[in-house]
Amino acid sequence: MAADRNLAGALLPVRVMHQRLQPKRRAFHYRGFQLCFEIGELAQLQSILRRWTPLAFRAADHGQRSGADLATWIRSIFATHQVVAEKIYLVTYPRLWGYAFKPVSFWMALDGKGEIRAVLAEVNNTFGEHHSYLVRHPDGRVIAADDWITAEKAFYVSPFFAVDGQYRFRFRFDAAKVQVDITHLDPQGRLRLATQLAGKRRDLTIASAWRVVLGNPLMTFVVTVGIHWEALKTWRAGIRLQRKPVPPSEEISL
Repeated sequence: MAADRNLAGALLPVRVMHQRLQPKRRAFHYRGFQLCFEIGELAQLQSILRRWTPLAFRAADHGQRSGADLATWIRSIFATHQVVAEKIYLVTYPRLWGYAFKPVSFWMALDGKGEIRAVLAEVNNTFGEHHSYLVRHPDGRVIAADDWITAEKAFYVSPFFAVDGQYRFRFRFDAAKVQVDITHLDPQGRLRLATQLAGKRRDLTIASAWRVVLGNPLMTFVVTVGIHWEALKTWRAGIRLQRKPVPPSEEISL
């Protein structure tokens, strides 16, 4: 019974940084918390969250948005692309007080030694659309902590940036901490945006869930309002809005 009430390393208090470098410099930071769990632990995670906590995880927030089994979905994606995935971890925001805010979630495929082989970055925009980037080395080798991997931008996220240029991803993941760095380069290779998510993993229990919630009870709402407030300030500074294109027809960009 005690084991059911404790999920090792599944709570991730994080610090998130956004720094815009084009066309004008702006930066903001915020603190929050995410879930970090192996897909095989989903039933145990749900059992803990349902014991009178304001946190929740819904399968319909991910994958095909149908509520279908996520383990089958993500394993199929990695298998289709010949990705070694002995274990698959998901790093994502939980629902808080029933509300979800998930700009990007990370599905991490680990081999038998616990090394990252690929990451599916699942992105949502504020228009209700979603798209994923499969991030890996072309030869399938281990993604080391200092490796940067590029992907062509294919999905509209910010109204201030066109759908062009490249993303660069860097991942650091172990039993103690998680760090994800993402930069956006324009077609000339100049840095447009730098973001970072970093935090130390904590055991998920009913008590630890309540501690992070009481420390940041309106996290989801505050972050959502904050991002829109920053967008308003950027628009008021005279930055031109980019027209939203039709989203990509393919679910995943390689």
